[in-house]
Parts: sequence; C-alpha cells; structure tokens
Amino acid sequence: MTRRRVLFVDDEISILKSLAAVLRKQRDALEMVFVSTADAAVAELEKAPFDVIVADLRMPGIDGVELLGRVATMCPSTVRILLSGYGAAEAMAQAGLVADACLAKPCSVDALVSAIATPASR
Repeated sequence: MTRRRVLFVDDEISILKSLAAVLRKQRDALEMVFVSTADAAVAELEKAPFDVIVADLRMPGIDGVELLGRVATMCPSTVRILLSGYGAAEAMAQAGLVADACLAKPCSVDALVSAIATPASR
C-alpha cells in the first residue's frame, strides 16, 4: 500500500501538535507535513506533490478557502479538506467548489482519516 502524502495547515501550533499526536498511529499509511501558514503550504506544494491538503478555514492573511482555491489550480488532483471551528454548514457555504470535504473542528480521528482516505470526487 502506498503512503498518502498529507499537508496540514493551521495557524494554531497547538492544533497542529494535536493532529500530529492523534494521527501518530497512522504513520505507516500517511506521510504528514505540518505548516502554520498558507505561504508555507504553497512552498511545500512547490517542492513536491501531496495527495491531500487539510487546511483551517480561518487563518490570518490567506484563509483556508483562498488557499484551497490556489491548490485546486496548482494541483487539481490533490484532495482538499477544510477544517472549521465555526460549523460545517458555514464552512461549506464559504468553501464553494474548492473543498472536497469539510469537517468541523474538533472532529473525530476516524472522520479525519476517512476524509483523507477518500479520493477526490472530481
């Protein structure tokens, strides 16, 4: 089985650390990279492709919707997941066509792993 490359983007370092901790058991299936800004995410995407990007909705500067829009153009085959602490319905309304999935923060590990494992519907 091929490991999936997953890029996590959240401006809250504590969230990134928490994600790394809860997904530790998935290390055999997932190669994970954690960054705290959209600019750092774009830099990582320019270095090498990712199968999945998981981005926070609300970040200073470039927010999750704008970032996922850029990813859709740069890497159309990358699965794009939006995490929102402000309710999934609001996030999906804002996300429009740029996200393949939207999950409320906090979400269960199972829900996150399932979303990461699901191929893009495009």
